[in-house]
Amino acid sequence: MAPTAYYPIQRRWRRLGPLYRSRETAAIWWPELEAYSEGRAEEHGYPYEPTAFIPGLLPADYDACDWRWSHGRRGPQPTYWGWVCHGACHWTASLHLWAAMQAESDRPWRIVTSSKH
Repeated sequence: MAPTAYYPIQRRWRRLGPLYRSRETAAIWWPELEAYSEGRAEEHGYPYEPTAFIPGLLPADYDACDWRWSHGRRGPQPTYWGWVCHGACHWTASLHLWAAMQAESDRPWRIVTSSKH
């Protein structure tokens, strides 16, 4: 079995960017993040208000935490950060798996989880 390694999204963004901006990805991540939002609302005791999908909406728009600047980072944000949502990694895994499978279909892909996340 080949060693498990993380896929370098930032280095492959020229190939991946068009995939992430496609309608297919929205059909994958949007229902997942709506479920995430509903669960978060239930867990924290506030009313869930569904978000209608509109073009330009990204997973980052579901963020409840401003982690992007919390470590003193300066300058423009990398574009791929738009498809990251703090605390919702398990709800975006299908999206990232789909994109990797489309970009490099000759490789076997699977979602891996561990104590190291």
